Amino acid sequence: ICKKSNYKLINFSRNFGKESAILAGLDFAKGDATIIIDADLQMPLKYINTMLDYWQDGYKLVLSHKSNRKKSFTNFLASKYYKVYNKITNNRIKQDALDFQLMDRIVVNYIISYREKNRFFKGITGTIGFESINIPVEIDMRTTGESKFNNLIDLFKYALSSIIIDTTVPLKLGLYIGIVIVIIGIILAITTIIQTIIHHSFGSGYTTLLSIIIFFFGFLTILIGIIGVYIGMIYEEVRKRPNYIIDEKINMD
Repeated sequence: ICKKSNYKLINFSRNFGKESAILAGLDFAKGDATIIIDADLQMPLKYINTMLDYWQDGYKLVLSHKSNRKKSFTNFLASKYYKVYNKITNNRIKQDALDFQLMDRIVVNYIISYREKNRFFKGITGTIGFESINIPVEIDMRTTGESKFNNLIDLFKYALSSIIIDTTVPLKLGLYIGIVIVIIGIILAITTIIQTIIHHSFGSGYTTLLSIIIFFFGFLTILIGIIGVYIGMIYEEVRKRPNYIIDEKINMD
């Protein structure tokens, strides 16, 4: 289709993921305004005119969110995710936010200057500022194919990485929990000493000791896991590998 028309195509050597695809599109976009839209075309093109009107009114960033939200377990988890994300980061992402958005040229220039390997596009647009507006979009039904990004495991990985990318709160949380555990341990030790002095009895210490040991090992395992995720992301960044590899370009300079 592209070879018979003026449409432009960037084809990767393999699937590098949605975030890298968005970055590649923005890297090569040359217009005064750029719009991102999903390939499944569930977002009606009529909203493009609305976005352009707001852009001409002076908005540098026109965001969008779903207006017709289906009730499902996945959507319920997504709504809770956005609440947690907004609380522990400096970003404010609207519930049911979409990647369908218009960006002024100056916004695109700043977004493509973010070259990290682990990316969260909605988070990036939430950090750069500029005059913005968020419009409701009524999503159409998918006509063909099935979403390849719809299982809970993929959604959980995406949610976890987006939170870790934009905040160090999980690391600080481990510190805070550690302080609380130390305080609890001191209180238990003092209580045991007082009980021993007054009643001359140690009580059933085996169960208490076993519970404390299990709790501590569980906490340390979680903390080590959080640190491991951060170290893994640091490792990805310092390797400086490209975000994507292009196999061919059609109608591109």
